Amino acid sequence: MGYDDTNTSQVVLCDAKGKPRIKMFVTADGQAELQFLAASGKVTAAFPVPKK
Repeated sequence: MGYDDTNTSQVVLCDAKGKPRIKMFVTADGQAELQFLAASGKVTAAFPVPKK
């Protein structure tokens, strides 16, 4: 839990092996995002869905 160098607030939940599995962000301008990650670190789902 904390902020990164772009002033994005974040919470990361890890599995029993210490691998990040869920990330929640709120950017400095108020945009929220939730990511679910595989054990490999690849994002398997994100909400809202990223625009292509």
